[in-house]
Amino acid sequence: MATCISYNCNPLADHTVNDCGETMKGGGREAVVFTCDATTVTADDYSDATTINADIASGKAVLFQEIKVGVSAPSPVDQGTTYIAGNAPKTVTYDWAGTWMDENVSAVNDAAYETLNASSGFQAGAILVKLADEATNGQVIVPTSGGIQFKGGTVIPDDNTDDVHYEYNLAYKSTESPKVQTLPSGIFG
Repeated sequence: MATCISYNCNPLADHTVNDCGETMKGGGREAVVFTCDATTVTADDYSDATTINADIASGKAVLFQEIKVGVSAPSPVDQGTTYIAGNAPKTVTYDWAGTWMDENVSAVNDAAYETLNASSGFQAGAILVKLADEATNGQVIVPTSGGIQFKGGTVIPDDNTDDVHYEYNLAYKSTESPKVQTLPSGIFG
């Protein structure tokens, strides 16, 4: 018999099986990157196309298209020690990592990626991802601590069988997984 204490006082949430084996395929093909102070981020509403378009128009968000984005399984960040004999250290958050690739290399896009690069000091407040095979649902990535860092740069392959491209690793901390988000109309292609 387990003798443990749960510090989460919420009841367990229900789980349902999707209809007819329906699944959501991965592979982000478009994404909106938001600054930490974008109205969409501060309002925590990623379904409002008017606000998202206003954030894009004001330079607080940018739409990337024809890209490849993914997020890997997280790694737990545990408390340094445990204060209950026999227990493993408590997980306090997760380190998340993702990949971002874009073969749309140009002088304009060089400037866009230099701005996003973590070495410039930029951290994203959130990323709304449109999946390649989904028309109505996407995923929203929102860190619960700090921002999302883009770490990488331009890759110049050593062979002419591959394209020069931008390649970044996403890095952030969050106690929450990316969430399913109904995509607002008028944002994505």
